[in-house]
Amino acid sequence: MGLLGNFAILIFVSVVIKYACDTFEQSAVYLGRNMSEGVKGGLINAVGSSLPEMLTTFSLLFFLHDEAGFAAGVSVTVGSAVFNAIVIPLTCILAVRFYGVRGQSVKSFTISKTALKRDGFWLLLGEVVLIFMLIKFNLFHWWMGAALIIVYLGYLVHMLKSGSHDGEDDYEFESLESSNILAALIKFDFNKVFFNDKPLSKFSAWINLFFATLIIAIACHFLSLSVVGIADGLNIPVYLSALVFAAAATSVPDTFLSIKDAVKGQYDDAVSNAFGSNTFDITVALGLPLLVYGLIYGTVPMPEGTDIAVLRVLLVVITLAVLLMFYIPKKVTGYTASGLAALFAVWVGYLIWASQVGGFAL
Repeated sequence: MGLLGNFAILIFVSVVIKYACDTFEQSAVYLGRNMSEGVKGGLINAVGSSLPEMLTTFSLLFFLHDEAGFAAGVSVTVGSAVFNAIVIPLTCILAVRFYGVRGQSVKSFTISKTALKRDGFWLLLGEVVLIFMLIKFNLFHWWMGAALIIVYLGYLVHMLKSGSHDGEDDYEFESLESSNILAALIKFDFNKVFFNDKPLSKFSAWINLFFATLIIAIACHFLSLSVVGIADGLNIPVYLSALVFAAAATSVPDTFLSIKDAVKGQYDDAVSNAFGSNTFDITVALGLPLLVYGLIYGTVPMPEGTDIAVLRVLLVVITLAVLLMFYIPKKVTGYTASGLAALFAVWVGYLIWASQVGGFAL
């Protein structure tokens, strides 16, 4: 298949992933309906919208079956983390300013500093643990994947302790509004297909989750194939293709979900989704595939020729910069959007420069 064919597959699976994640999120929100705002965004929404990153990493690692697969997996999570940290908050700010909340334009809004500190701490901890492993060891062992997952378990405990409450007052069933069964099949609206769009129950929610996850897994397999095909067509390393194209494609659900929360006025959920997704990406989306691979096949060689120092700087500096943009000002304003846009321009400029000089620092 040619280059254009692989790009067509990339675009198609991005749409598939978006619709399947809508169904996943519908059921996940029901199952997490007793969680407070901020916790729901950082946990339920973040895990649901980050499934593509994890499943794509699984596919790349087991399909390529060498250090190139490891490098591509790191690229997906790193690229998605940068996209989530910068582009998602930026689009949310623009959405509430130009689209509005309940028809009213919002020039500024506040977010929970407590939630920001919580999410920022665990995200930075996950990045530091990953970077330490990349620098310290020549081989990636199964227990390193387990260590990354343990970091996420700490975040999970912190989230649940800070955000559970009794009752279901905050939950309201939202139909995906498929007009008929054919439209429901096209949009993977399994609640319409199997349960005639009735309000969710625990049984129907878990059934919908299962089939949505199955569709996402299949789509991510074809996404990984298209990423490899694009790399061959452009004559670039697979990890560069994954860093740009797979990272953007797998971040589509995060973006739409955060914008949806933002225009409802649920600002904590919108921002927490971005940081919670990054924590999941760095720890579970990378750690779980490497744990499973390591238990089955043994160690994974660290990819040669990668610039670990630049990876360390990029991960930590971008995360810190975005966290400070939200934490220092009392409110999130247009200036915050301008800062995020400038930071993204620097990232894109770096990608262009690195690809031109022939040695892509990761």
